[in-house]
Amino acid sequence: YYGQKLRASKSPYNPDKSQIEMVQSVLTQFNEYVASLLDIKRHCVTNVSDGITVFMENSFLGAQEEQNIAFFKRFLETRMVRKFIDDYLENVDSVTTNPDFVKFQNVEVMLG
Repeated sequence: YYGQKLRASKSPYNPDKSQIEMVQSVLTQFNEYVASLLDIKRHCVTNVSDGITVFMENSFLGAQEEQNIAFFKRFLETRMVRKFIDDYLENVDSVTTNPDFVKFQNVEVMLG
């Protein structure tokens, strides 16, 4: 594939059903683990005037034991954790402004 552009709609790899299920299982486990590490609800605030929710990184780091702070600073810089936080906050904001909307693992769903 060197030097060739891949179409955005075509994946060079087509996983079968069992591989997709395995990846979904790993994603679920990862999300649950990250959620337990971050205690994300405790470190979020929502601006009542515009409904925007933010993750308070300093609050989170301040709640950690001294020996864990360096790890968590680096952990929060990873793309996977940033994506997790962004998706969580988008979900919270969407539910706040539209209670029938839920986004989970990049899938948008209208309830009801």
